Amino acid sequence: MKPDILTFYRTPGAFKFCRRVSSGPSTDYFHTSNRGAPLPVNVVVEILSYLNKRDLCNAMATCRLLYSSGSRCRTWEHVDLFNRTVFNHSLICFLNRRLKVMRMADTNVEDWPYGSSVPSISLEYPLMLTHLDLSRAVFADRSLLVNIMKGCTRLQALSMEGQDMGEDALEICTSIGRNHSLTRLDLSMTVGITAKAAQEICLGCTIVQHLNLSWSSLDQQTVLVFCSNLPDSVTRLNMAGSLNKSSLDDEAIERLVICCPNIKELDLSDNVNITERGLQFLISLHQLESLSLNRCYGIQPMNFLMCGHLYALNVFGCITDSGLAALKNGLSETEVNGTVFNYIAKPTVPPAVTSIWGQRTKDWY
Repeated sequence: MKPDILTFYRTPGAFKFCRRVSSGPSTDYFHTSNRGAPLPVNVVVEILSYLNKRDLCNAMATCRLLYSSGSRCRTWEHVDLFNRTVFNHSLICFLNRRLKVMRMADTNVEDWPYGSSVPSISLEYPLMLTHLDLSRAVFADRSLLVNIMKGCTRLQALSMEGQDMGEDALEICTSIGRNHSLTRLDLSMTVGITAKAAQEICLGCTIVQHLNLSWSSLDQQTVLVFCSNLPDSVTRLNMAGSLNKSSLDDEAIERLVICCPNIKELDLSDNVNITERGLQFLISLHQLESLSLNRCYGIQPMNFLMCGHLYALNVFGCITDSGLAALKNGLSETEVNGTVFNYIAKPTVPPAVTSIWGQRTKDWY
C-alpha cells in the first residue's frame, strides 16, 4: 500500500507543532497514582537513582518534588570533577547531597562571580565523604578547603598532593587526625606541614596503612616527629626526597624501624644522608619486601649485597652499569631496578583511569 502523500511527504515548515490542550481535568499523578494516596517519596528517590547525573539534573529542574527527591538519590554518592572549574557554592551543593566518593584532581574552585546575588548556602556537617582526592586542586578561597576538612570525620582514603596549606596547615592536619578510619593518606608535594601538624596526624590516624610523604616541605624536626610517632599499622611508606634532602638521616631511620616494624614496601629515595648504618637498620625489618634507595649517594654500592632477602630493590643512580650487572648476579633472587614509579597511597593507579582507591567515580551510562 502506498503511503498517504499528505502525511508521509511533508513539506518542511508546512506543519507546526503546538501544545496539546487537554479536554479533561488536570491530574496530579504523583498524588493519585497509589489509589488516591500520595506516591511515597522513597519510591520516587529509588526511580530517580537509576538516572545518570545529566538526566537527573534535567528531571530535578521540572518541579520541587523531583528536586528534593533527586537531591537524595544515591547517584550523588560519587562525583568526578577531574580537571574542571566549579564555583565554590556549586561545590557546597554537591557536598550537601551526602557524597561519599569525590574526585577533585586538578579541579579549579573559583569564587561566585556575581557578587550582588551570592547564594545563601553553607556546608551541612557532618560530611559523609569516605574517599576524597584533592590532588593539585586549586581553591580561590582556602577557607573552603579548611571547612571541608573540618566536616570530614569518616574518611578512609585522602589525597592532598600538591596542596599549599600555608598558615592553615595545623588546622587542616588536626582535621585529618579526626578521621580515625583513615587507612590511605597521600601528602606528597604538600607545603606547610610543621612538627605540631605532623603530631596531630600521627596521634589521630592510628590505623593508617599506606602513607606518602614524598617531596613534601618537611624539615628535620618534622621528619623526626613522623618517624617517631607513626603507628605500627603502616605497611607501605614513601618518604622519598624533600625540599631539604638532608632531613632524613640514620637517626630518623632507627626511630622509624622501631615504630613501624611491619613495613613491607619502603621508598627513601633522594635522601643523601642515609649511610650503611641506616641500611643495616632497614635490613632488620623482617617483613620488608620492596626497598627503593634511588640516588642515595651516601651508601656504598657494595653494601646493597646485604639485601638478598628482599623481593625487589631499586637503586637507580647509585651504581654503574657494570656494577649493576654484578649486583644482579649477587642478588639472583631479588628483582633489581625493576620498578621505576611508586604508587604508594596514590588514588588512581594504572590501569585505572577514573576510579580512586578502587571506588568508581563515573556513572554507569
